[in-house]
Amino acid sequence: MHARRIVLILGSAALALAAAIPGQASAAVHRGSAATAPYRVEAATPKGQPAVEEVTAVLVAPRGIDPDYTPEDVATHLQQVDAYYANETNGRVHVHAASISDWQVPDDPSVRCDDFASINAFALQYSGFTPGPDKHLMAMVPENDACERFSNASEGEGVNDGGFLFMDVDLPTTFSHELGHNMSLFHASSVRCSDSWDYDEHAMPASCARDEYGNDADLMGNAYTFLPFTAGTLDRLGLISHRVVPTCGSARRIEISTMSSGFDAQRIISFADPRDPSVSWFVQYRDVVDGQEYAGVYDSPAAPTDVRPSGVQLSRTDPLYPEATSIAVRPGDTSVMAERLVPGDRADLRHGMSVSVVSMDEDAHQATVDVTVPCGAGGRTVEPTASTTRSVPSGAIMQQAAGMPAMWATDAVSPIEAMPAMPGMSGMSARSGMTPQPATSAMPGASVGRSDAAFPGPRWNVARILRLPS
Repeated sequence: MHARRIVLILGSAALALAAAIPGQASAAVHRGSAATAPYRVEAATPKGQPAVEEVTAVLVAPRGIDPDYTPEDVATHLQQVDAYYANETNGRVHVHAASISDWQVPDDPSVRCDDFASINAFALQYSGFTPGPDKHLMAMVPENDACERFSNASEGEGVNDGGFLFMDVDLPTTFSHELGHNMSLFHASSVRCSDSWDYDEHAMPASCARDEYGNDADLMGNAYTFLPFTAGTLDRLGLISHRVVPTCGSARRIEISTMSSGFDAQRIISFADPRDPSVSWFVQYRDVVDGQEYAGVYDSPAAPTDVRPSGVQLSRTDPLYPEATSIAVRPGDTSVMAERLVPGDRADLRHGMSVSVVSMDEDAHQATVDVTVPCGAGGRTVEPTASTTRSVPSGAIMQQAAGMPAMWATDAVSPIEAMPAMPGMSGMSARSGMTPQPATSAMPGASVGRSDAAFPGPRWNVARILRLPS
């Protein structure tokens, strides 16, 4: 197997969506005889529709703030984002600049660089943008300490929802992160426990702590380099192709390819906890070669720290957002290998499950693992079920600007009041370059009201936006 390298050829022609990719058959493929098959392989079940995500970018520099990039820079970076998403989604998602404005200097002094709500409202009025499926309004300001210092986005329910973005920096990786939120992606977190790989998220012990951006190999986490999508992101989009589901019982030996091997490779193992099937586990191999796949598209200055040594990674259903995953961290480990297992390592999970790394081949870019999952009732492999736990609000709620679509109705209940305490849940850490928002106070000018019954507009993402109860 040879490592692939994606190269972006810049051009000015508008991108058009290629023919929709036919859905793959959902029937499982079994390996081995019917009686002894060590695992089955399932095809992808894509969510949403293939689409071109149209971005309307408005560059805003209030008086006294000097622009530090050009519309042409933004166009180039959006083309890089397109190359990344198109490849990672097997052509289902393209990103196209519908329009990019010149720098606008508002006459209205109330449009302030330190108030993203006023910037968003100006961008909406200036552009005449109409919200709709696969449409995104991106308001941008210079990278300046006088401006709001965190990018953010609305969080869609689905891939095609579209939404709003506020960008305080002109970086293709940050564009990709925030557009990911609009396309329903959560942050890629981690959970570190002092004495175990696994935990009961319904009563997380004090010995465990969750880091909102803890996954060091995910652009939705703490990476600033184009790296192949992780299992959690692909699962959220319904794009795990050749998903390997081990047969319950004894240890099952399985070979997987690294994440940069492409859509048609066998890359991800997943299985349900036999006693708590609302919790799913994912196993993937992250070879060091993954860090080279997009070097020809965007040579990230963060690559030397983002590209870690090869290893097998485990992730599981996130304790805060059941639709997302958290990467598992080696108990008590704070090294660069804390989120990776190497040959000889074994992770003992709850309820008799375990994952052992047998071998890694950095020439073939493959790993061999042994996975043990106990059987459920009747000696059958337990299938995953949807969680009945509602995702918990966390972080601050975006300020609602005049002229922006309503976020919710006005019941006098704050998001913080609605958030149940979670034992062992640490506060959110700020992403580099992001100003942390106080978790206990509303943003200036923000309405704290919301309704659990009515939810007419987008939810916003600040340092993890939250999926509020609906």
